[in-house]
Amino acid sequence: MIYALVDPFSKEIRYIGKSVSGLKRPNEKHSSHCENWRMKLRRMGRLPNVIVVQEFPVFLDVEKILAEAETYWINHFRERGCPLTNIVDETIFGGTGRKDSPETKAKRNASLREMYKRNPLLKKKISERRKGISLSKEQRERLREVNSGKKLTLSTRMKMSAAHLGKKKSEETKKKMSIARCKRFNKQSAAK
Repeated sequence: MIYALVDPFSKEIRYIGKSVSGLKRPNEKHSSHCENWRMKLRRMGRLPNVIVVQEFPVFLDVEKILAEAETYWINHFRERGCPLTNIVDETIFGGTGRKDSPETKAKRNASLREMYKRNPLLKKKISERRKGISLSKEQRERLREVNSGKKLTLSTRMKMSAAHLGKKKSEETKKKMSIARCKRFNKQSAAK
């Protein structure tokens, strides 16, 4: 089933979720944004109201159907101005834990780009939320592995160059850059 968590004060739909365990799921943990909202309600002595948006018969591929239906209803209510606490990534990936095909990834990316075009504040909100969050060593290492060896396009390099023009670097930064350049050069020389 697809369910909605409704604010008991404003009567606005604040979260759309999917469940294969009936009404047990709406009482379990959700995204951190949703949990913050629910914690606020609990402090005021209230709980969100639960309404069933859509029900499905039980069949083999119910997870896939639920993920698609959840995404549909999230988009539906967002377009109508509901202040949902759903996190974009959870809704798009469907939370099924499976690997997506390249075609699915391309469709999802196109959908994200379209969503950002329709709602320019969304990208800004996500950016603001991410600011000040430091990555763990494991996350940094994973990103380094993924991005190492990637060649940037000429237009990207030009944009990066333009963004840095006129910025003064401290002596400490210049020294660090020099050391890094020397290490890179020595590594390349040893490889030849």
